[in-house]
Amino acid sequence: MRRSLTILALLMMVLSQFAGAVLAYESWPEYRANDQNTGMAPNTAPRTNLPVWVVNLAGPTDSSPAVGDGKVFIGDSNGTVWAFNAEKGTKVWSFKTNGSIESSPTYIDDRIYIGSNDDNLYALNASTGAFVWSFKTSGMVKSSVSSAMIDVSASVKKRVLVFGSYDNKLYGLDTDGKMLWNFTAASFIHGKPGIYDGKAFTCTCDKTMYGIDIATGEKVLAIPFNDYSAASPSIVNGIVYGTARGGKVFAVSIQDQVVKWEFNDMLTLESSPAVGESRVVVGNGGGDVVGLNAVSGEKIWAVKVDGGVSSSAAMVNGEVFFGDDSGYLYALYAGNGTKAWTFKADGAIGSSPAVANGRVYFGTESGKLYAIGDLRPVVTLIQPMPWIHITGKLTVQFEVVGANIDKAEVWVDGKFFKAATRPDVTKLIWAASIDTTNLKNKEHLIEARATNTSGTGSDSLYVIVENPAKPKPFIPSFDMPMAIGITIFISVVIKLVRLRPSGRKER
Repeated sequence: MRRSLTILALLMMVLSQFAGAVLAYESWPEYRANDQNTGMAPNTAPRTNLPVWVVNLAGPTDSSPAVGDGKVFIGDSNGTVWAFNAEKGTKVWSFKTNGSIESSPTYIDDRIYIGSNDDNLYALNASTGAFVWSFKTSGMVKSSVSSAMIDVSASVKKRVLVFGSYDNKLYGLDTDGKMLWNFTAASFIHGKPGIYDGKAFTCTCDKTMYGIDIATGEKVLAIPFNDYSAASPSIVNGIVYGTARGGKVFAVSIQDQVVKWEFNDMLTLESSPAVGESRVVVGNGGGDVVGLNAVSGEKIWAVKVDGGVSSSAAMVNGEVFFGDDSGYLYALYAGNGTKAWTFKADGAIGSSPAVANGRVYFGTESGKLYAIGDLRPVVTLIQPMPWIHITGKLTVQFEVVGANIDKAEVWVDGKFFKAATRPDVTKLIWAASIDTTNLKNKEHLIEARATNTSGTGSDSLYVIVENPAKPKPFIPSFDMPMAIGITIFISVVIKLVRLRPSGRKER
């Protein structure tokens, strides 16, 4: 048991080194959550459907929000790109383009990349909204950006930004806005390309799915599916999942370059598939949402909703979130399609949800951006790692996302131990130093709690305390000269005692 716990602790320490490279906040940094377009992320799902905040945009939006570094980014039909504080909904900045925006923002390394119907892709500073550069195409840029690193040399890597345009081209740019390559299809490229194994996969309006080498721009795959597609393909384990406008959902093997299965029982399809939990989830214009077996394409469940579904589903923690044209946001369980809850917004929802830190973010045709979730704080422990062995003092750090925090505390084994403080008020990190010397040598449950007027949020883990059961006796130490001197002194004293007359007379 102890050996397995030690191995687990070492594993978690390795993972913590990896985790230190990512953002302090949960993120949904781009449309469909990642470059593979799965629509799935290991984030915190909302526990209720309460509106946390609502803000007005400059116009209706079909753009989907991205979440990164504690901010929410979105575009609107007025051509404005927005950044809001993810926790409070306060405006951080805005930037105006010269055309309406249907593209969704992509957050990478404190940059926002977003297309506009003024035929440009824009790069903006994510912290300030300042213009960095723009790249001009010959058509509207409704596609969002995916990216991947390529090897320039044995020691140098370069990030490639990949997106499509209504000039029928798929582009590869570097982060300075310089074009590295372009690939020409026979019709518009609307959806966000998916990246997998050094290739970009895109479904186009020329009824073909292409695979393009992102280092060279060369075509390596072309699969006809005999229908138009405005969707963004999802790639999982070497399988590309896509949708066609006429109602087809399909899965293509990259290695074999063949269609593994098709599901044709859908009406008009404009949404992109979410893939995870062994399910492919997609909704259509007739208000049908289905969960398919990801391996076989077999229909596992189907749900009828109030309006047509062009919003692409987000899948988090076993739940699926999407909107419909009647203005409802839905939360379903991915396994069986059972409804968890709904929320009624004030306009049609074509925007696809982003889910992070216990919030669902989405835009509406009425020109609003919503944050829906639990009003209680979301607490995430940062350190220590689970099952780590502790002696002496321990610093507990945890992130708290939520408004009006009344108190933050550390509890041990279900009992209050110490209040936490917020060393840097500009960050969401709380900390408390606790002394474990009064704890027994055993496993202890460390719990971080934060409370506001809506209740208490918490996160917990186990650690192993190994303080000595009894303090060791004090043994003074001396340097060598002193030790020799003391030894000689004691020897002399002993001899003198032995030579001293006893004071007794002989008989």
